[in-house]
Parts: sequence; C-alpha cells; structure tokens
Amino acid sequence: MGKRIYSLVAAAVLGIIGTCAAEADTNEWERTYYLMADVSPVFFSLGKATTRHWNYYYEADAVQQLSAYGYLLVGWWAVSDIDTPNSRKHRAAMYESDPYAFYGYRLKFAEDWALNQRLGMIWVTFPGYRNEYRGVSDHSYREWTYNASVENPYVTPAVEIRVVDRLGTYLRTSLSHSFTVWEGLSLRPYLNAYGGSRRWNDARFGALREDRRIGNSLVSVRYGARATYKFDTGIAFSFDISGYDCVDPDGRAQVRERHRRGNSQRTDQLIVSLGVSYEW
Repeated sequence: MGKRIYSLVAAAVLGIIGTCAAEADTNEWERTYYLMADVSPVFFSLGKATTRHWNYYYEADAVQQLSAYGYLLVGWWAVSDIDTPNSRKHRAAMYESDPYAFYGYRLKFAEDWALNQRLGMIWVTFPGYRNEYRGVSDHSYREWTYNASVENPYVTPAVEIRVVDRLGTYLRTSLSHSFTVWEGLSLRPYLNAYGGSRRWNDARFGALREDRRIGNSLVSVRYGARATYKFDTGIAFSFDISGYDCVDPDGRAQVRERHRRGNSQRTDQLIVSLGVSYEW
C-alpha cells in the first residue's frame, strides 16, 4: 500500500502543476487570516479517540492568493491539556505543536464545481515531552500531506493522504455538505473514515496481540455535524457533536487490550466540542 500511496502523491503533484496552465478561478492577490480555538473533553486526532483530560485546540492560518498560480497556506496547529491536574509538572502534559506549509490550487471546471488540491508538509513536534512518542526519540517528525476535495452544491467528497516519517501512511476519506439554516447560521453534517498502512495502524492502535494485527484497512469512522454562527465582523462560534467508532475487529481487540493496560483509548465515543474563530 505504501508504494501505491507514493504513486498517488506523485500523480497529485503532476496534476497540480498541470492545472496551473488552466484558467484560474481567481485573478487576485488576496491575503486572508484565520484564528481558531476549540475545547473538548475528548482528544481526537487522525482517527483515534482518547478520554483522559480536557483538551484545548488552537489554529492560526494565513492564505496568500497567487492569482493564476494557486495559493500558499502557512499555519500552526496545537493541542494541550496543560491546565489539568496531571500537568502540574509541565513535562508530563500532552502538548503537540505543529507548524505547516502548503501549496494549493483551486480549479473551477463547471458552474459551482471546483477541484481544490493542496500539497505540503506538517512538522509534528512535542515540546518538552520526556518519553519517546510512537517510537520517535527526537520528539518530532514530518508528515508529507496531500488533500483534495471536489467542491459542489451537493455532497463534497474529500481525501487526505499523509506519508509519515517512520510511521507509515495515513488515509482519510470524507463526505460533507454545508448549508445555511438561516442568516448567519450554517450546519455541516459529515462522515469521515480513517485507516492506513499496516505500519501506521500498528503505531496508531497498538500491536499488542500478534493474533489480531491490523492490516492495510479502514479502522475507524466519525460521523456528526458542526453548527456555526458567524457575525459580520468575522467572529464565529461553533458547536460540534459526533460519534466515533473503531470498526475494524482487530483494531477493536487491540484498543480493548490497551484499555485493560490502563490506556484511555476508546472503541466507541460521543465527542462534543465548542469553538470560536475569527477570519479577516
């Protein structure tokens, strides 16, 4: 599966370069900024859910349009539980800080239809973390990432592929649709499926039972909806509610084994979060 994923990423690079010769969706050189903060009692990341602390998510993005040549996106994403009792000693806290940079191109090929592609790198870091995390002793690694979505008035399909240093290949596929409930209020139902290569699934969900090793497969799903109310000033408030299920039988066996050993990872979980954002 790993070789197939690399081939897909290479094809995506050629596709992005090729579309740059096509008619651009914008002829402007606009720049936009985005700030976000979320809070949730469940830590969810890359297809895995755990419940131990309150988690705080932060994100900051800057997007520079390049007229007929696509756009550049640079940003930073972080999650922490540093306000919990477990974090009296900061080095015992969960704290992840990830800067990233992407090049993207949005190709409009029909009325209200567009293919949006992004290719870039996420630099995953764990500042101050004492122990090895996922077998990475230097507390940081890279995720080469490709995203694509087909924007349309109906249901938007999307895919995300991450080739992760020493940890295999991650894959997310999704379906979503955003619509206006009334002026200022929008609702976005979604369905996400997560999986990856054998190496990634073992690193993510555990390889504790040799008789139940996870193969190259879909492992978990998340389904729910996010409601957002946006003011004219660019400030928005959101509420997200979703369900999470580990659907692979071998994955569920591994997660249950981890849980028996004291890990807070879940096979099924209700996830809620509250957020605020600002775009200008």
